[in-house]
Amino acid sequence: LDGTVFFYEQNSQNIFMATNPGGVLSVFVTEADIEAATGLTSPRIQNGMAISPVDGNLYVADDNNGSILRINVGGPLNGHATQIITEAEFEALVPGAEISLEGGIDLDCLGNIYITNSDNNDTGGDVIFKYTAATGVLSLLSTEAQIQTATGSPENNLDVGVVFFDDLFVLVDNDCNCLIKVDPVSGDAVLLASEADINSATGNDEADLEGGLAIDQIQNLYIGDDGEIGGNGEDRPNIVQATQFGQTSLFASTTEIRNFYNVIEPGSPRLLGSMAIEGVNVC
Repeated sequence: LDGTVFFYEQNSQNIFMATNPGGVLSVFVTEADIEAATGLTSPRIQNGMAISPVDGNLYVADDNNGSILRINVGGPLNGHATQIITEAEFEALVPGAEISLEGGIDLDCLGNIYITNSDNNDTGGDVIFKYTAATGVLSLLSTEAQIQTATGSPENNLDVGVVFFDDLFVLVDNDCNCLIKVDPVSGDAVLLASEADINSATGNDEADLEGGLAIDQIQNLYIGDDGEIGGNGEDRPNIVQATQFGQTSLFASTTEIRNFYNVIEPGSPRLLGSMAIEGVNVC
């Protein structure tokens, strides 16, 4: 692992890489490369991208095809994509639910993959899957009922962010707008930081957790909140820090973020996407 940054560009639908040091930019793998290797059509990657701490390869969630892909990093197969989980495997675990892999993925120190799913059809598919690397078996880690028990809400969109560090931490959008902690073995979930906790840090009236989730070496979590104040629809971006025990504080304020961008008008900039922290070794 040499600090190379990989990212997906939506218009070209290619995955780019920026080498470190220097940030030299190049195309890592094209949409056509992935289609040729996997037989899939028009792969689309939202927030689901992670490097395995075990094999150093890139794992991505293809939301358009409901699949998880492994893309080799380095070696003679550099850039070669392999479909390791199919949409049919996901559907078999949540029959009738929509497979929508928009919320991100992460891996643990054994190479196991954790995948969140958001079911916009409300048919029981707001769940967390676990792919066990040693056996190649996909299983249902957290059911919708387990998620609902933690959040206290019947509507939970798991389409924002997920990180692993001993436990699994997941942002929940929609009614909850909260952070939950999930046991990686039992799948049981508990509420770590509520919307009220997040609003108390930002001063907003309503949280909108679409700005990603990251974790540092001492298990502080960082939440991108694109929330509102005063009910006027004005987006006020903030980054909130939450400890592993759920205490929240303001890490970067709306004013600081706007000043950095030299933007003062309401609604700019927006925190919509992913977040990462350099130098964190969870293993």
